[in-house]
Formats: sequence, structure tokens, C-alpha cells
Amino acid sequence: MKRRLAITLALIGAMVSPVLADEIDPPVAPPVDPSHDARVLSDQGRVFHDLGLYDQAIVSYKAAYELAPVPGLLFNLAQAYRLAGDCANAALMYRDYLQLDSDLNRALARTHLATAERCLSERAIIRPTAVASLESAELGVAATATTKPRSGVALERAGTVVAIGGGALLGVGVYFAFRAASTSAEIEQRYAEGATFREVEDIDARGRRSSTLARGFVLGGGVAAVTGGVLYLLGRRQAKHAERTITIAPNPGGGRVGLTWAF
Repeated sequence: MKRRLAITLALIGAMVSPVLADEIDPPVAPPVDPSHDARVLSDQGRVFHDLGLYDQAIVSYKAAYELAPVPGLLFNLAQAYRLAGDCANAALMYRDYLQLDSDLNRALARTHLATAERCLSERAIIRPTAVASLESAELGVAATATTKPRSGVALERAGTVVAIGGGALLGVGVYFAFRAASTSAEIEQRYAEGATFREVEDIDARGRRSSTLARGFVLGGGVAAVTGGVLYLLGRRQAKHAERTITIAPNPGGGRVGLTWAF
């Protein structure tokens, strides 16, 4: 009886032990597929790219490229950097992409690389002025830039042009006045020599015409010169009393940018 009970318990133990072993041992994790994860990240970057969220697209493309460094992801990175306004990184990605043995999108990559390099050149021209202002701020000096309104500058230029035109008209008027005076002197000399009015009638008509032209040009030139002067002064006054000043000044832990008007 006891022997039969021992055999029964041994059989029950043998049946239960595999179940307990399955419950204790952890399940085996599936193998990681880098290409699959890279594809998921790349698709995520494409969604961000299409939504115009280029910074998020860059993060996704970078993570995908670390898992699967394929040329297409470099091109996508370059596109995202370019559309985000980062010319330097865009140019770098386009160059890296063109160095790879890939015929896909090469012409487009060259075109966008030229655009990015042109962007870098333009920013290099603008940068020294901005750097000088920032360096002044770092030294504790407020950097300022003053601009005049366009209307004041336009009045100054118009006044200058009108005044120059008036001066030219005055010069022509003086010329005709000189001719009228010369004609009058010639007529007096002819009368002194015994000439009649009929003999000097043509000379007299020429003198009268020169005198009339002289008065007209002198009057018009004088008005133009005065008008030009007034316009110039008004432009100067408007520019002076409506100046815009941009100031960059240092603050503890940062800086301050101020924009002021004088009117």
C-alpha cells in the first residue's frame, strides 16, 4: 500500500515539474532587426517632413541613419536641413551624399548644394557686422545703428535734383542776359555811327528775344532753386526728427535689444 502511494506521488511530481519550469524561465526575446527600426524612423521622419516639422524630421532621420547608413537617408537629412534654414549642415549632407556611389537624385543634390553654398556666402557677408555688434555687447559697450526713414531721404534727393535743375536754368538765363546786353551795346554803337532804326531792327529784335528768354530762365531757375532748397531742408528735418535707432546693450546673463524713434 505504501509502495503504491509512493509511485503515485512520483508520477504526479513528474507531470507538474515541467509546468513549473515553464512558469519560472523567462520567454526568449525576438531578435532585433536594425533595418526594420530604421525604416520605422525614416517613415516617421517623412511624416514630420511633410508636415513642415523639419527639426523633428532631422532627429528621426539621424536616428535612422545610425541604424542603417544608406545614401537615401543622407539626402533626406540634407533636404530637411535646407528647408529648416540650416545652410551649413545642408551643404555638408549634400557633399557627403554626392561622395557616395549613388546615381539617385544626384542632379537635384548638386542644384541644392549650390543653393546652400550661395546661402553660406551671403551670410558670410552679413555676419561681420552682426559679430561686431555682439562683440561690443560682450565688452559692455552698447552697439547702436541709426537709420533714417525713406520719406526723408526721398525728399532730400528730390530737393537736390530740383536745386541742381534750378541752377542750370539760372545759368541759361545768365547766358541770354549776356546776349541781350551785348545786343544793346551793339545797337548803341550802330546809332553812334549814324545807323537808322531799320538798319538795326533785326539786331533789336534779337536783343529783345534774348532779354525775354533771360527773364524767363532766371525766374524759373530761381523758383526751382528755392523749391529744391525747401524740399532738401524738409527732408533733413523729417529724417532728423524721425530717426530709428537700434541698440544692443549687455545685461547680466544676457543682452538687450532696443528700438527707438525720434519724432
